[in-house]
Amino acid sequence: MKICPAKKETGDEPSIEKERVRSRSALKTAIAREVSDGLKGVMSCMNFDAVTQIIQNDKLLLQFGQHLFDLNGSRKSRHDYIRQRLRELGRLLLVAKHNTPIRKAEELIYPANFNHVISAVRELAGYNPEDNTFKTPSLDLKIGNSLGVISELIETENLSTDDRDWTLLNFAREFKTIKKFKWKGLITRGATTTLRESKWNAPQILPFTEDVKMLDLHMENVKIVAERMLRLCPSSSNYATLANVTLAQVIIFNRRREGEVSRMELATFQGRKKAEVNEDMAECLTPLEKQMCDFFIRVEIRGKRERGMPVLLKPSMVTAMELLAGTREMCGISKENIYMFARPGALSAYRGGECITKFARESGAKQPEVLTSTRLRKHIATMSQVLNLKENEADQLADFLGHDIRVHRQYYRLPQGTLQLAKMSKIHLVTVTPIVMQMIKEKFNVMNKL
Repeated sequence: MKICPAKKETGDEPSIEKERVRSRSALKTAIAREVSDGLKGVMSCMNFDAVTQIIQNDKLLLQFGQHLFDLNGSRKSRHDYIRQRLRELGRLLLVAKHNTPIRKAEELIYPANFNHVISAVRELAGYNPEDNTFKTPSLDLKIGNSLGVISELIETENLSTDDRDWTLLNFAREFKTIKKFKWKGLITRGATTTLRESKWNAPQILPFTEDVKMLDLHMENVKIVAERMLRLCPSSSNYATLANVTLAQVIIFNRRREGEVSRMELATFQGRKKAEVNEDMAECLTPLEKQMCDFFIRVEIRGKRERGMPVLLKPSMVTAMELLAGTREMCGISKENIYMFARPGALSAYRGGECITKFARESGAKQPEVLTSTRLRKHIATMSQVLNLKENEADQLADFLGHDIRVHRQYYRLPQGTLQLAKMSKIHLVTVTPIVMQMIKEKFNVMNKL
């Protein structure tokens, strides 16, 4: 790596891992040359292992990757998704090679190999034939979707060229017909049942308000120290500490999805504008609400399904983020890194979930494992029912959290287990026979004496 003559041409940094270098070198093969440079850049970040080798040496998997890149490549935040989908099919093909006659991805859609594909998918997902359940049921559903895309790719590629492979074209059409009829019974039903039943008796634990307060206080103390240290001595470690704590604070304060805030772009933050309150609307606001409009800064970021999601920033958060933006170059942040919470020496951003987990453990909370972005989102949505919000206020809260109001009402309710134990048991006791009631009273009297 130190004396490689191609080092200056590729712009490789000395810290690049050997596995990544091997992955980049493997993309020089004849098969890999047919894909775009953008997809090569995405795949070059993959660790070079058996799965990566299969992907880089299979023409159809590279076409599948190119299709995903054409749809999502313009957004760097979706590059991990492309690599994940490719590795899922790579793992499937690796299992199929060991246990079936299948040798390349094209053979996955041969109608005669359908049963082999089913057995490979089941083995990959940990199928238990005794109760028709899967260890990782979501993997089955994803692979089923990817195989459908591959059959569509083969069909469209052959229809759009004059030199058509009619045999392969017919195989793709027949595979879609067989999959549509058989996949649901062999894979989908068992996978969806496993997913649904796993949630039946799972404890619905929400964060304690006291734990949230302890976490918020701890992060504020860490931020004050980190901000002072970064001003005195700009370095990668001081930058990382302030970036991590600020990212966690923004996520928790807004109850936003951690991935959305983590992928906030620097240009988005720098282009923020203080919202001017409409004079007519200002007349309808209370004095406190007017002060809140002057206090907070609102920034819109890209959210789920390409929606613009609002993020509210306190002045202390804005100060910390401005300091991070001003010390990027001194702390080793690449100019090509577009993210607000960028990682030194990389083109990616810090993960908000990992930051929250780290500070939750340090805060001394009773249940730090419950302090996650998902549970905190559910916490505010559930506890808002105690406030008995009006319908329009509930709609505004659901919109701010990025929920559809119907989903909000269906899934973000007060803990049903508590309500059913407390309320429904009382109704059932009232309706039972007097003899049973007497037996229950006697049992409780005996327990009280003990």
